[in-house]
Amino acid sequence: MPARQLPGLWLLPHPGYEGDAVPEDVEALVRAHAASIRRLDRPVVLLGRSTGGLVAQAVAERVGAEAVVLLDTHPVRDEERLTELAARTAVRLDEPALAAMGAYVRLFLDRPEETAGPTTLHLRPGDVPGDHFSMLDEHVATTAEAIRTWLARTVN
Repeated sequence: MPARQLPGLWLLPHPGYEGDAVPEDVEALVRAHAASIRRLDRPVVLLGRSTGGLVAQAVAERVGAEAVVLLDTHPVRDEERLTELAARTAVRLDEPALAAMGAYVRLFLDRPEETAGPTTLHLRPGDVPGDHFSMLDEHVATTAEAIRTWLARTVN
């Protein structure tokens, strides 16, 4: 899936959510995303929501990201939280996206927890208004302001 650039943002979609293949392992995914990000040739802050946060963490150290923002991202070993999230998510995702989410969880099951890396903001519902989805839909302005405020204090 090609990257898309918007003013001030660069969106890097994860393969699998639109029916294409999920990478065979985390290393293949990290390598592909890192190559795309390095072409920007400027400092980056990575943001990921849900399982996308797992990807952001994995890529951050490889590309020397200044910071990472994780939106409602939970460790894959938190089975209770992941089961609850999958149940709520299933009604909002189509089959390819739901299958991709499961595939990404499986990819990260054997990966050690991230212990080092750039400064990270963990932002979850309750920190900002909304739920897993609405924090980036109807509450996106509040979520964006929380991120902007944190970045202004954290990233030089």
